[in-house]
Amino acid sequence: MNDGKYAIIGDEDSNSNTIGYSRLDLTTGEVTPISLPKSKSCNIYITLDGKRLYWRDGNKLIFFSIKDQQRTVHSLHIKKSEFLTFRLSEDGNTLTLYRDRDNDGKATKVDVFDLKSDEITFSYSLKKGEISATTSKDGKRLYVYSYRKKKSQLKVIDIPDGSTLIKEIPGNTKCDSISRVSRSDTLLIRGANSDGEDHHTFFKADYDGNIDTVADGSKIWIYDARGALLLAQIGENDDTIVIDSQTGKQISYINRNDDEDSWLSISDISRNGDIALTGASSEKTNAIRLVDTRNGQRCDYKIKSNHRCRPCFLDNDRKIAVDYTDPKDSKKLHVDIYKSNIHYSPIEKLIFFAQDNMPIVIGGGIAAVLIIIGGIAVVCIRRKKRDAAQTSIAGTASKAKTRKGSRRKKHAQQEQIAQQSSADSAFDTQWQSSGEPLTVIPQQPVASSAPKFCRHCGTPLVPEAKFCPKCGHPVE
Repeated sequence: MNDGKYAIIGDEDSNSNTIGYSRLDLTTGEVTPISLPKSKSCNIYITLDGKRLYWRDGNKLIFFSIKDQQRTVHSLHIKKSEFLTFRLSEDGNTLTLYRDRDNDGKATKVDVFDLKSDEITFSYSLKKGEISATTSKDGKRLYVYSYRKKKSQLKVIDIPDGSTLIKEIPGNTKCDSISRVSRSDTLLIRGANSDGEDHHTFFKADYDGNIDTVADGSKIWIYDARGALLLAQIGENDDTIVIDSQTGKQISYINRNDDEDSWLSISDISRNGDIALTGASSEKTNAIRLVDTRNGQRCDYKIKSNHRCRPCFLDNDRKIAVDYTDPKDSKKLHVDIYKSNIHYSPIEKLIFFAQDNMPIVIGGGIAAVLIIIGGIAVVCIRRKKRDAAQTSIAGTASKAKTRKGSRRKKHAQQEQIAQQSSADSAFDTQWQSSGEPLTVIPQQPVASSAPKFCRHCGTPLVPEAKFCPKCGHPVE
């Protein structure tokens, strides 16, 4: 499986008839029998996320969860006798049905089936000269290849609005099929060969239908088109070339050695295209062979198999899986997992760690968020307390200042009263000591609002008072 956690084992008898299936946990080694169809006519596929298997059973499509072995059934509303092929979209929500009325391998009608509603959302009947069709990665465009009147064309149909765009194939080369690279919007259009050779001229097209040649127009045979990199054989010696599916350009060339007697030299390649895998065999030993696609350097790791193996990368190229039959017991199957020892960037290592330790990462993330929230709360509380303390200090200072001002004002009044009382006492003393009457200076009556004071104790008096309210002396 693509995630490197499980493998599906098919058990066969001596006549190559499937007699059962098992799920192998690659972490614990536990083997669990699972119930899958045993008929040769039923092809079982795997979803791109590596979590489910699916197959057609009559007019139904059945999904099987590898982890919990639960099934989900979708009714396709087709006749049991109707011959068709289908392709599941990358997101697992759309199914493209290619109906073949004459059972000659050529589709006559294309239906886009929504698995959420179990309804057909788009249909297109192929016209005369239209040979092959496929959908885009997002399921919103249908690409139809046609060859008519010596004109080779690619029709791009927008499914939502039905608009159509026509693109010409360079040189009007006659082709026989069109397909799409997995996990990509790159289309591969295979040229037809009249001489029956395995090698063909390939063209590529992007999402908008723009067309270019693959491998500079050389005749090749593409045997692996699962991702961003294509593997193809070229030349009389069947050397392997690595092709960038986005540009169609050759990026690596791997010479086939004389001891590689198999026509299929490369079984898998790393995501960046730097390391290729193959099973190497000799008269005495079998091995996993790693090939550096940049300089051709080879490195072999011996295995215990007596047959040539087909190793593959697992878990983002971090592991290599090899399965082989026991040399002493043909009924026993061995599955060995090796570390690939491929060097990765710090960012890739961080991503791998997060994938392998998801519960720890999630828990750590939640803890970090809580710590941040707690820190913000503490800062806010401290700031609030500081502001409250500053407000309290300012209020206390204002009250103290007010009280101090009141005391000063009262003290000034008391000093003024005391001075007036002293002046009156001195006047009385001077008048008593001289014994002479004072000269009265005539003055006009003047209205005054100044307060009167008792001449004996200095207490303020109201204008109408006849006696001092404090000492009781008569007011003169």
